[in-house]
Order: sequence, then C-alpha cells, then structure tokens
Amino acid sequence: CPAAATRTWRPPAPGSRDERAQRANHRHETRQPRGARRPRRRRRLAERGDVAGAVAAHEAALAKEPSLARAHANLISLYGRQGNWAKGEEHYREAIRLGGDIGDAHYDFGVLMALQQKWEQAAEAYGKALTANPMHARAINNLGEVLERQGKTESALESYRRAVEVRPLFRLARFNVGRMLIALGRTDEAVAQFEKLVEPRDAETPRYLFGL
Repeated sequence: CPAAATRTWRPPAPGSRDERAQRANHRHETRQPRGARRPRRRRRLAERGDVAGAVAAHEAALAKEPSLARAHANLISLYGRQGNWAKGEEHYREAIRLGGDIGDAHYDFGVLMALQQKWEQAAEAYGKALTANPMHARAINNLGEVLERQGKTESALESYRRAVEVRPLFRLARFNVGRMLIALGRTDEAVAQFEKLVEPRDAETPRYLFGL
C-alpha cells in the first residue's frame, strides 16, 4: 500500500484564532499565583522600615495563596523584628514543610534565634542553611557573628573571610574581617580591608567610612 503522507507542522498564522488560543493557553500555563507576583512590593516595605506593613502584606498574600514558601520564610525574621517569636517559629515550620528555598528559611530562623541571643540554636540554623546552600554568604557571615559572640575570634575571622570569598562585594563581611584583624592585633591587614570598603562609591559607602 502507498506510504502514509507526512503532515508538516506549521505555526498558526499571526492574528488567527489558533494563534490567539495558543497565546492564551501559554499565559494560563505560566501564570503564577497572584500573591507570588508581588514579592518586590513586600520587600520594599521591609527595607524602608515599615515592618508592620510588610507583615500585613505577607499575611494578605498567604491568605490568598497559603503555599507561598518564600512569604512564610520572610515572615520568620519580620515577626522576629516585632519580637513575636512564636509567630516567627510558626512560619519557619511552615516554610520548611512547603520546601522551596529551605536554605533561606533556615537562615531566617537563625536570625530569629540570634535576636533572642540563643547563640547555639542560631549556629545550628546557620549550619543547616549552609548544608542546603554552601554558598549562602549571609549565613556564613552570621555564623561568624555567633562565633564572635562566643569569644572564638580566630574562627569568626575565618568565617567572615569565607563570606567575602563567596561574595567579594559583601561589605559587611569585609568590615567584620577588618574588625577581627584589629582584635587580633593585625592592624596593617585590617586597614587594607577597610580601604576596600570605600569602592565602589555608592549610598552605602558612608556607613563604612568610620572604619578607617
């Protein structure tokens, strides 16, 4: 019998009914939950110090879409800044249950513990964050802060140096390196670190100039 004819696929003509249907289907498949589309607004509220507004915005997002793991993770430290430790822990448990970026969830829980001066629990949380993401520069830096609190200056310096290695423009970590070098009597090395804080010059530069 004759071979079956092969049909060549052609894209729908622009503006045709098939083309409009294809675009509508793509939008439906790629659409995110409504609450997932406004993370920048919620972050901006926290960055400008409106913690109560940021908490309200995150809770409103979760009321519409309870599975937003990132919103749960953000609320850990936001509630911590309000001193509401129990709510922070509640959102930590939910963020871990939902999965997503659990490295950030562990990090935020470490911040929550540090705010309560629970240094051992903070160190454990930062360690879990680094197990999930070994390149988590903020967790490395904050682990250094815990070690510093515990009087482990050499270990703190090592942790701060590692944070700078992971993120060379991480000014806070580099500033911490300088502080630890001064504490260890290594002034020349400290000055070299502080001098690197003034470049590139931007809005954050004045915060670190006093280190010189």
